[in-house]
Amino acid sequence: MKSSELTKLDGFCLSVGYSLELFHKLAGYFPAIIAAKDKPFVCLSKEAIEKVIALLPKRRFKINKGLYLSNEKEKIAFHYESLCLLWKINRESESMLLLDQSDIAGMKPGDLQWAFGLVSDDMSEKEFRKTIEFALSQMNEFF
Repeated sequence: MKSSELTKLDGFCLSVGYSLELFHKLAGYFPAIIAAKDKPFVCLSKEAIEKVIALLPKRRFKINKGLYLSNEKEKIAFHYESLCLLWKINRESESMLLLDQSDIAGMKPGDLQWAFGLVSDDMSEKEFRKTIEFALSQMNEFF
């Protein structure tokens, strides 16, 4: 869902939420994502995000705590600060998926992954190869 589709706030509330991203000192955002949907997610409890960590490939990461405009029925959330900042410059904000304990209970390793793009010394050889193959596939569009 895009922020421009937020015409009514029925079912939405402000909630504290947690998301994960790879730790680095570069420009860029490399969040944890749901592999099948290629979309970042947020959890509304610290316990839920800790269970998610166990499902992800081992890499250096940080936990982001923020305020979210969330809808548990629709299972989506908007990072509130980003929503406001992007609105000020006439840009859209994209929703994140909302994971709860029941979603996580049905997941297995591989269902979640880190967004592609950041090469570092803490990734496995398999992850490195996938990242390079992905980069090459993107380059093939230009050559």
